[in-house]
Amino acid sequence: SVLRGRKALDILSVIVFGMSQLAAIPVYCELARETMDSHIRLVSPKTAFWLCHGAPWVICAITYNSELFESFVEWSSLLLLGFCNFSLPLLLDLMLKEHGAVLPNGRHQWTQTGQGPDTVLWVYSLVSASLSAVIVQRMSESVLLAEVAFMATVLMIFNYY
Repeated sequence: SVLRGRKALDILSVIVFGMSQLAAIPVYCELARETMDSHIRLVSPKTAFWLCHGAPWVICAITYNSELFESFVEWSSLLLLGFCNFSLPLLLDLMLKEHGAVLPNGRHQWTQTGQGPDTVLWVYSLVSASLSAVIVQRMSESVLLAEVAFMATVLMIFNYY
């Protein structure tokens, strides 16, 4: 329908692109299983296999072409990717400053200055609080609750550090 009247190269490009995306899914599943087996070790290897190779396909099969799938993708990306892409790097930087780093020559390098909250802590607080506010606002559709979540997150982070 959409490809009717198109050149063969156009059609081939669409097919190859679709197949390349499909081929990447098992690779990600296997990487997740390998991580669960070698680093996390919370479940048996057999359970890790089914969680990483079976569960994604079952979820897709159940929720395909539904609003549930849209919601699942939206919320998982908001919760996981928002934290991993924005908050986690800043948190790792704060932990390095607090605990130091091991240099390639084996010596420890300490970067904590002891001068109170630095720029990374401020940015980490604002980014994490913004993520919390977005999540609360999406769940409740209330700007007031989002502001409360923002302030509570900032206060909890500063109370911890």
